[in-house]
Amino acid sequence: MKKVLFSLMAAFVWLSLSASACSPEPLPELKPEQIPEDQQPVSNIDELHFHTIVNLWEMKMRQHLLLPFNLYILQREDGKWFYLNRTNYGQELRVGDDVAASYYTNCPDELAVIHERRTHGGAPARVNATKPALGSYLVASDPIEADVKNLFFLNMRYTSLFSPIETCLIETTDGNLIYVKASKLAETNSQSLSVGDHFVYSVYTIYPNEVVAIKKL
Repeated sequence: MKKVLFSLMAAFVWLSLSASACSPEPLPELKPEQIPEDQQPVSNIDELHFHTIVNLWEMKMRQHLLLPFNLYILQREDGKWFYLNRTNYGQELRVGDDVAASYYTNCPDELAVIHERRTHGGAPARVNATKPALGSYLVASDPIEADVKNLFFLNMRYTSLFSPIETCLIETTDGNLIYVKASKLAETNSQSLSVGDHFVYSVYTIYPNEVVAIKKL
């Protein structure tokens, strides 16, 4: 009986040691001073001053080729536009909310932290009115003709690295918000696109905000 108990105990110890050897050690948590300076949220001079959201969109963007994430595109009462990765803020924003926020040093168009928010029960974020037929992300929609209602530029990150790219965001008169790298506008001589212009574009069917091709008419 003692031999049996000894064998069982030895087997248990061996299994415990094997499991601990195979389990990855947890990654050390970085202290604020260990985070690269260009990736730290930086308080703008109005950190504790609230700004009112007067325009608000929700859309999808891709990082690392395939992985989509949701973000807000928002305009303050002073006319300034920003974007916010929704993984950095777990609550719903609404038009009329007053927010005090910080941005990233190396990407000042991206809000990093919302410190405080005052809600006023306004309208939820708008989403695209046009919904192309679903398909894989490599499938482009049929050409869509539209007119420019509003147009502005943001420096946005397409990867987790802090290397923002100039991006043109276009609101169309039929209720869509699309984005395209500014460099792609030059490829079709559409860099002069402005409010009131007529143009044609296509998007990925699974990412209705992302422009595949665009041309001013």
